[in-house]
Amino acid sequence: MPGCKKGDGMRSAVLGLAVLSLLACSKKEDAEALRPEPSAPISATPSAAPVASATAAAATQEPAAPAVSVASAEPAKVDEPTGDFTPFEGVADAEYFPVGKAVILCEKRCEYPSDPAPKVWLVQAGKLREAPELWPAKAWANLKGIEGEHIVTHVQFSGSYPEVVYAYGAAQADMGEDLLPSATYTAKRWENTPFTQRHQAPPPLPQQFDEALRDVPIRTEVRDTFVYGAGAPLMVAETHTLWIRTDEKWVRQPAPWGIGIKLRRLADGSTLGVAGRVFLVSSAGKITEIEGVEADDITDQAGVAWLVNSDGISKPTHPERFKLAPLTPPAPSGPAPSDPAPSDPAPSDPAPSPPTSQNSHTLSVPPSSNPNGTGVPSR
Repeated sequence: MPGCKKGDGMRSAVLGLAVLSLLACSKKEDAEALRPEPSAPISATPSAAPVASATAAAATQEPAAPAVSVASAEPAKVDEPTGDFTPFEGVADAEYFPVGKAVILCEKRCEYPSDPAPKVWLVQAGKLREAPELWPAKAWANLKGIEGEHIVTHVQFSGSYPEVVYAYGAAQADMGEDLLPSATYTAKRWENTPFTQRHQAPPPLPQQFDEALRDVPIRTEVRDTFVYGAGAPLMVAETHTLWIRTDEKWVRQPAPWGIGIKLRRLADGSTLGVAGRVFLVSSAGKITEIEGVEADDITDQAGVAWLVNSDGISKPTHPERFKLAPLTPPAPSGPAPSDPAPSDPAPSDPAPSPPTSQNSHTLSVPPSSNPNGTGVPSR
């Protein structure tokens, strides 16, 4: 170019080459920046980047549910009792007979005669045991004609163990229906009774209640439902009715139960009632039905009220709530008799003379042939 020196041209050329070189380097760096990085090799020493990534991920996650939430989600245990009473694990295929402070269980079918004899169990103080001694086969072993007439009796039990237990049954034969003699279990042995006895008389009531009993307004046996004690008023029941003794008079209150009601006073002053359905009566007379259980009788098991029907027993889930009130022993009805004055013994009958015959011998009568069981011939 005109006016340019040769040295200036050379410098311009060198500067141009430098600029082009810089541009080429810049494009190469941009291309390398866009290229994906290869995965890092596995190393025994963790790098700082994964730690940072894990920390960031943990920060974005929701907090874990507390442990109590997991526990509450577990299903309830099937054996956890939910009501006031729960079934007692007795014998499934048996009939249940309350006998005072015990319950007799007899294997179905509970019949006599039967071979083999049905099994018998006893529940006492909340415990179950086999009780073969309570099967009354020995008392009926001498009855004649049972096998020949094809008589079979359905055996039932009543009474108050261990004082006295009765066994009886309705026999069905070709000639119709008849009652077999009842058998009585006392002193750990069975005997035939001279009449058909099924139930033990209720115990006498304390003498201090004589005035209240004189004007009780029911026509049934008072002692079956008369309850007292534990600081609650006297009560007595009949079909659809509860009577409460208030201010020396009986006050009538309607009740939801039907026939056959039985009452037992509890230690806390409330009263337990059964008549198929089960009820709880407060000391003020409020009646509440206990749901989920049925019973025809109440048995005392180690001072706690258990429920009984023909096919099972129910025990309270909280025994302390169903403790029975202690019964006051009856007071004597009069002054204690004094010892009789000594007197001369009455002359005894002369001993019978032995039979006078060629083959003379002493007469011997086995105990089984005498209904009084003494082994001495009746007069």
